[in-house]
Amino acid sequence: AYLYRFMTTSSGEYDLWSGQWLGLNDLVVTPLPTVAQMPAIANYSLPDSLQTIVSSWNCSEKVISVGNVQNRLGHIDGNGNQYYSPGLNTPGKLALKSSKGPSRLNVVKPDVSASGEVSLSSAPNWVVSIPAAYTVLDSGLLHMRNSGTSMSSPLVAGVAALYLEKCRNASYADFKADLIATAFADGNTGTLPNFGYGHGKVHALDLLLATNYSASITGSLGICSNPIDLDISSSNTISSVEWSNGSTQLPLSTAVAQDYSAIVLDDRGCKAYTDTVSIVQFQVPTIDPITLIGDTLSTDASDGYQWTLNGVDLIGETNSSLTVLSPFGTYTCYTTSVDGCVVESPAIVLTVGLETIPEAHFNIYPNPVRDVFQIETDAKILNVQVIDAEGRISEPSNNEGVGYSIAHLAKGTYTILIYTDAGTYQSKITRM
Repeated sequence: AYLYRFMTTSSGEYDLWSGQWLGLNDLVVTPLPTVAQMPAIANYSLPDSLQTIVSSWNCSEKVISVGNVQNRLGHIDGNGNQYYSPGLNTPGKLALKSSKGPSRLNVVKPDVSASGEVSLSSAPNWVVSIPAAYTVLDSGLLHMRNSGTSMSSPLVAGVAALYLEKCRNASYADFKADLIATAFADGNTGTLPNFGYGHGKVHALDLLLATNYSASITGSLGICSNPIDLDISSSNTISSVEWSNGSTQLPLSTAVAQDYSAIVLDDRGCKAYTDTVSIVQFQVPTIDPITLIGDTLSTDASDGYQWTLNGVDLIGETNSSLTVLSPFGTYTCYTTSVDGCVVESPAIVLTVGLETIPEAHFNIYPNPVRDVFQIETDAKILNVQVIDAEGRISEPSNNEGVGYSIAHLAKGTYTILIYTDAGTYQSKITRM
């Protein structure tokens, strides 16, 4: 017959939970006393009948609060008896004892909901030796029953672990946003969000798929003479990359023909896997250094010819030789293989008029040569150059009376370019 009241002083907030659903007393009496019975009742505010989240940390925006959904109705226990969940709540519906929001600041809580009530999971082996525990074991004695957010929260924690395994640099806000965005509604949830199911039921697969993005390898699929660059095109910003050969370069410079793939990480550390591309070695054509005899340039190539003057293709000049009338300048010839590989001859620069020098006026001996060769000519020799297959130019030492020494060069075939007062003569010589 007594009326009780709970009062606070000073400033701040005080939260108190009561109710027989918690197994406690119901501190709210109905009907409320009248002002005549208790004048102070005029200042009384009715409690929030929805808020049943009893842990203050659960209200933090950085905490994923999980509602408890009925996982199954029951099962056969270790004693062979049928167990049913109290209240016979329909699987898929929010569990009867699942706490509801909102938070103290009227924010939607729980954030999401997941299966929890009457969940069966792996049991420790030692439980089998305790017959009293058979009431919470499944019929095969390998699985144990538990219920509540003790099950639904670890389920979401497991999903978070998978998410962070895939996106190792993601923040809690990244995970929460994707978790909420992929949560789903069904016939039990009603309109979402609400203070029972939150933003919906967790969908682990859709959550992980939400982090997917595309990444593909771009660049040439074959190697000619020089290394190629393999780059990656992605729909997300690329933070780092690990190639199948262990390199972390981007782009990857390689001269090795083999299969390549890559693991790509975006700014959240989410992984994407490229397809494998096969890089092959293209056919590389060959071309000899240009030979100049009189007013004719000539060379020998494996895959056709294209002459150039000062870096510009000479239209129609696609034969092995080119007659130079005018103008003078820098001449080259290049050849292109069926795979598109281009190899260009070393350039030859013509700065003076060309006059025909009969080959009979020149004699280079011995050829092949071991170390030293001689040049016989009626013309006055101004300079002698030796050009290797890569176009590198060197000048042989001239020992008067002995000849021109190429002892410093490796064995192989070279082009000899002889500048005289009568013109320029070009020939080949082989060092043994």
